[in-house]
Amino acid sequence: MFCRKICFRFFSFCILLFVGAVTVTVADVVSGSKVKKPVQEKTAGEYYKEIYQDHKTGLYGSVIEKYEIVQTVFDHQPYSLGDTEQVFSGIPILLTGYYGEALYYTGQKDKARTVFKYLENHTSVGKNLELKKDSQSDVEKDKIPQSEIISDFSYPTWKTFYWLGLLSMEKGDLEVAVTYFFNAGVSLKSVYKTSSEAENLYYKTLFCLSESLVALDKAQDAVPVLEFLQFTPFQNQKGVYELLAEAYYDTKNYINLTELYETQQSNNAKDKTTLYVAEAYGKLGNWKKSGDLYLSLITGEDSVKDVSLKALQSAWNLIEENKEKSIPFTQDMVLQAAGKQAETYPLMMAELWLMVGRDKYIQEDYTGAEETFLLAYDMLEKNKNVQDVDWVTLYYYCKVYL
Repeated sequence: MFCRKICFRFFSFCILLFVGAVTVTVADVVSGSKVKKPVQEKTAGEYYKEIYQDHKTGLYGSVIEKYEIVQTVFDHQPYSLGDTEQVFSGIPILLTGYYGEALYYTGQKDKARTVFKYLENHTSVGKNLELKKDSQSDVEKDKIPQSEIISDFSYPTWKTFYWLGLLSMEKGDLEVAVTYFFNAGVSLKSVYKTSSEAENLYYKTLFCLSESLVALDKAQDAVPVLEFLQFTPFQNQKGVYELLAEAYYDTKNYINLTELYETQQSNNAKDKTTLYVAEAYGKLGNWKKSGDLYLSLITGEDSVKDVSLKALQSAWNLIEENKEKSIPFTQDMVLQAAGKQAETYPLMMAELWLMVGRDKYIQEDYTGAEETFLLAYDMLEKNKNVQDVDWVTLYYYCKVYL
């Protein structure tokens, strides 16, 4: 009798171990451990419908919670998708895609990457169970109401490629991102006119592809893509303009860059794009337009500080490089325009004033030279707290000349 009890307990223990050995799911892979089974409150069909609706309304936390319940409770339970002729087992791949998107939108990007890598190799809806019609009653309770039927439970490969491309780009793996975006674009090209979702994602894919190419110093490959995007309903046209301007600049296509600028006046903010255009006009010998843009960037109250500084340096260099030519703006004009930058960049301004003073001294304009050196000297006197070896050097030069 005692032996029977021992054997029975051992057998029961083995049964428990076997029941606990559940197949690893996507949620398990993402979390790194088994998810404890929650109390079953709804049918699989009800959860599927709610996940679909929650995704549509942006309730991503709820999508994650319900998907992981379905993974652990209903993964092997037969269900109907509203068609009494077809019964499936396994999670509909569409909902797995929604799960990956929800993870991304809630900041769980490493987990999202795991899900989309899984989807890259698993594209079926679920295993079709060849059940006889008279066996439908066993799964009828899991049907999604006819009014809520989702027409297609597959998850398009172009979506998977797009998300893997975006995650790779954000991680800095640009070469990998380019491959995924390219594959997404190829997959979308033949279908993007079939739905607004596909069309929007096609344009976003091409834009992200272009961003990655420009960042990889492959602007020449991005140019035709961006030129196409210019004439599409893509919402981020300002982004297209700025990226195309950068691509033209990188490829030294200065004529196209200036023409683009002329046709996109509404997008011309005081930013690095205008800086590219100013330099392009200079390269093309249009000194007036180049100078006007540089001065607008230097003096403009809405200019980005870093851009204003770069414009000041670029304008100065342009004048230095073309001293023998009749440029309609001078270093004095640049420095006067940059007067308000003195407090922000005292060392740079003092250095520029010193260079002007030297030129005037060489030209024997001693009065002008002294006035210029005094400006530099006063600027340095007011900023003695700046800890920089250049400060000492400039201060010394000013005293010598004075």
